[in-house]
Amino acid sequence: HRCMVHRRLSLHVGFQIWLTVIKQVILSVKNGNCPVSAFAYANYGMMKCGILQDIEIGYQFGQLALSVLSQLNVRNLEAKTLYIINAGVTHWKEKLHETVPRFKEVYFKGLETGDLEFAGYGAVSYCYFSYLPGKELQELTQDMETYGLKMQEIQQQSSLNLLNIFWQAIINLQQQCQEPWNLDGEIYNEQEILPIYLESNNYVALGYLYFNKLILTYLFGNYAEAALICSKSEKYLSALVGIPILPSYSLYNSLTKLRLYSEATEEAREKILLQLATNQTNLKNWADHAPMNCQHKYDLVEAEKARVLDKKLEAIELYDKAIQGAKENEYIQEEALANELAAKFYLEWGKEKIATSYMQSAYYCYARWGAKAKTDHLEATYPQLLTPILQQPKSTLTLQSKTTLTSDQTLRTTSNANTSILDLSSAIKASQALSGEIELKVLLSQLMQIVLKNAGADKAALILNNAGTWEVVAQCVEETCQLCLTSLDNADNLPGSIVRTVQHTQKTIILNHGDKDTRFASDTYLIQQQPKSLFCTPILNQGQFIGILYLENNLSVGAFTQERVEVLNLVCSQAAISIENARLYEQSQNYAKKLECTVQELQQTQQQLQKSFEELKQAQLQVVQSEKMASIGQLTAGIAHEINNPLSFISGNLTFTDDYIQNIIELLELYQTEWLSPSEKILNKVEDIELDYLIEDLPKSINSMKQGMKRITEISKSMRTFSRGDTVAKVPFNIHEGIDSTLLILKHRLKASVTRPEIEVVKNYGNLPEVNCYPGQLNQVFMNLIANAIDALEESNLGKTFEEIETAPNQIILTTEIDSENQQIIIRIRDNGMGMSESVKEKVFEHLFTTKGVGKGTGLGLSISRQIVEEKHRGKLTLTSALGEGTEFAIALPL
Repeated sequence: HRCMVHRRLSLHVGFQIWLTVIKQVILSVKNGNCPVSAFAYANYGMMKCGILQDIEIGYQFGQLALSVLSQLNVRNLEAKTLYIINAGVTHWKEKLHETVPRFKEVYFKGLETGDLEFAGYGAVSYCYFSYLPGKELQELTQDMETYGLKMQEIQQQSSLNLLNIFWQAIINLQQQCQEPWNLDGEIYNEQEILPIYLESNNYVALGYLYFNKLILTYLFGNYAEAALICSKSEKYLSALVGIPILPSYSLYNSLTKLRLYSEATEEAREKILLQLATNQTNLKNWADHAPMNCQHKYDLVEAEKARVLDKKLEAIELYDKAIQGAKENEYIQEEALANELAAKFYLEWGKEKIATSYMQSAYYCYARWGAKAKTDHLEATYPQLLTPILQQPKSTLTLQSKTTLTSDQTLRTTSNANTSILDLSSAIKASQALSGEIELKVLLSQLMQIVLKNAGADKAALILNNAGTWEVVAQCVEETCQLCLTSLDNADNLPGSIVRTVQHTQKTIILNHGDKDTRFASDTYLIQQQPKSLFCTPILNQGQFIGILYLENNLSVGAFTQERVEVLNLVCSQAAISIENARLYEQSQNYAKKLECTVQELQQTQQQLQKSFEELKQAQLQVVQSEKMASIGQLTAGIAHEINNPLSFISGNLTFTDDYIQNIIELLELYQTEWLSPSEKILNKVEDIELDYLIEDLPKSINSMKQGMKRITEISKSMRTFSRGDTVAKVPFNIHEGIDSTLLILKHRLKASVTRPEIEVVKNYGNLPEVNCYPGQLNQVFMNLIANAIDALEESNLGKTFEEIETAPNQIILTTEIDSENQQIIIRIRDNGMGMSESVKEKVFEHLFTTKGVGKGTGLGLSISRQIVEEKHRGKLTLTSALGEGTEFAIALPL
């Protein structure tokens, strides 16, 4: 098994090693399990899942390995076996969020058994595999800092080197840099290390490096460089096979190729689609086994494919499906990406209003992830789509803190100070508490309580820079904390000279009673209060001066020791990050309220923010459907308008023409009576033109023209009725005219075709009064319901001959009546199609539900129809249906 131990990170191993694994499994099955069997089963499971794509069998071997490991209690192989199972097996069937924490167990098992190598693998895998399901980046940075120090302590430099690749990539997502796809920074230097990897042929390191560069190049829009990285990385893909990175690599590889599709040659396009088919086959297989990890990735690639192939309706559904899937399964960064790509799709289509909503959703998702550099990139690239966000007052806080050697030294110094009241454990707990809070008021209160409790202070104040104005935002005296918003200039309960000095110098001041400092000798507050110990420090975040923390102790001199100061710096660093996150959350709530056009108080819960976003997404889809119906209405109105003018001209002149022709006929008859001896030439002409027939038939032709003009006039009137726009208030409307105008628009679908006779429309109209309503919206409902009835009839005709359909003809029965008891009118639209099953009936009004194929239905028609009837008109839309008995929709509208 030692060969496999040294190749633990990937399936990039020699053929002979896999033969060894197979032989170990065969021997274990034949002769019974031995200490190495669990490790062999784990490796075989990894091979099955990663190389052979037989995920079900591979997963079963992983479970078998766990069972054998538990039974035999093989301590020396425990960390190794658990690592292989979690890195190469379980994530293909289980949610990645649940798999990742198990690497901590690998780390601790390795420490317990002295297997420091696999302890290292477990620790760093916990960190960089946490990146894949979208762990908040600042929290992830803290994990990497913590475990990076632990790797140094147990001397696992190779694991640390791999960790640093991901660490630098995450820093580049948090902090602005000129070329974020180049991993050159404080943690990792690509320019120095890449040649070493290439020379040593380090497949694992190169695979990880190119994977991170691919994500960064794509996210920051450098698609040409992303394509080059895809090409370079192909050689090292075997390093990614089997581990959780591969589905994400496949996603970004496909998205990159699709971004270049429109500019590619025909030959290149064919190659792109072939590569895409291979990638999607793999993603589909993975999604079938672990939809919670891969289905939204597959859907997003399919959406982009539909975009480049100009299948807009298909793309609309797939983008929203990908967004919903990523959201439900907590892949925040891929929810952001799907929103961003949907926004670009609508923007290219010219639908800027819809694009705005998606781009703002993307912005907030990236912000929640902690990708400050990406949100800055969106602001610079799409300012017109982010106007409401950009118009908000800018916070002087930045989103993430800067990792430096000082933080390492602080951790070590504090951890060694066993006698300190503020030990490392309490500092970490305080930081975790702050990082988990999102509401600003609660956060400030919690921060001040933590500081008072752990710093040995009996008074505290927090001063923040708010868009250039320095304000005291929180104060505590003993155990009583109060949030406030007082200008620093008016804060007479603080030593102004000390606070101003820190503000100007950005240096910490520690002052004890009896200290001689002439700078503060005349300070009124110090003269009157005479605190025993005083501590005032700047709060710096990414080099920016964002606040001041003031503490004092009135009981003891020297209360603020070096150890306390160091841990306070750690707490302040996390506080700065958390305050920025809380402010961003508060801004997002304000924006959501603006979208809802309400004047309610700001709701400070994440649930309500999510609800606002859901309503916005539903509105976006409804806009698409409404635009489609509006287009039909505009086209109809335009045709009616264009017909109307020449129609009036023809109709008016036809009356005069009739009179003129009658006069001419009378004159001809007079000639025949009075002129008894016409010339032979005239007689021949009379015979040639059949004058008697013309005199008889011409009035009939004129009457036919009049009937045709009457029919055209009725059609024009119906088209105007269907396309009439709605006003702010309801207006009286003839329901029958609305239904008839809709039937006219759909007449081409009702006519006979080569496959079926004409659909019969039976009208059972009652004596209805005009109804106050929004006519345009009701016409849309009639259009949806009658069109659905036609669809249902055509579906029921499948497999039937013309004669069979003629025997039991297709019918749509329209019935209107007054329900006097309930003071409402009822409109029934019934077809004699195949009807619906109970399961379909339960979902038929649900948003986005459709039984039609891709491109044939959006799943919006009935949902919008119910909304129009019930929300806009205070009516009721109900359904009656049974398989084989047809379907009836009933609309009830109040009188």
